[in-house]
Amino acid sequence: MAVYTSIFLRVCAGLGNRLRALVSGLCAAEEISRRLVVCWPIEHGCGAAWNELFDSSELPYWVSIQTDEFNMGLKECLTQEDWDAIPNDGPIEIKSHGRFHRMDEERWLRWLRRLKPKKEILDAVNTIFRGQIPIGVHLRRTDNLRAIKLSPTRLFVEKMAAQLDKTLFWLATDDEKERLEMERQFGGQILRYRPGTLSRGRVEGIKGALIEFIGLSRCSTIFATVSSSFSEMAAAYGGCRLEIIR
Repeated sequence: MAVYTSIFLRVCAGLGNRLRALVSGLCAAEEISRRLVVCWPIEHGCGAAWNELFDSSELPYWVSIQTDEFNMGLKECLTQEDWDAIPNDGPIEIKSHGRFHRMDEERWLRWLRRLKPKKEILDAVNTIFRGQIPIGVHLRRTDNLRAIKLSPTRLFVEKMAAQLDKTLFWLATDDEKERLEMERQFGGQILRYRPGTLSRGRVEGIKGALIEFIGLSRCSTIFATVSSSFSEMAAAYGGCRLEIIR
């Protein structure tokens, strides 16, 4: 691939948002033959560098990912329309937390599924799952008021209770109280990773989030909250069914 100039992309917000912006950047750079330089900052919503979470060797030579901020003005790019409006006759300098490349679904999924977590992340999921295929449950509670309002916990409980008694559930949540309540009601049916912290601003917390993400991607179905890129991206990564609970 001939590389003429660069796309500078700062990914924003939490893990799911960053991944859909990053995959958009990969699709766009490949399509227009550009080098892709990504800023993956360490901040409150994601407290770990890219190479602490993913295997960089899976990326092509024309992609680099750094934690240092760009010293330049960045144009917000969230949709295909935003992307189409950017002139491509020079360096492209953007920031995003959205999927701004939607022209080629096959290309999108190929790049998404090429992202490979570190071995320790995969090992943690393998140890818990042991070949089982549970139903995924994603309860987002601490930072999304719309998800709390439109996808109340009682609806998840009703949905889970309607499954067979021996159904296993992979629980992904950012709220310890929700985890304890689900374990109280469903006991041994709950599979869950237990990090030392749920804080996404710390390395251990965001590694735990990625473990939950990979776990969701291996489920048969994901029961998900409204307005969450996390479960949407996990379903796309694993090719599993996504059911929004509302």
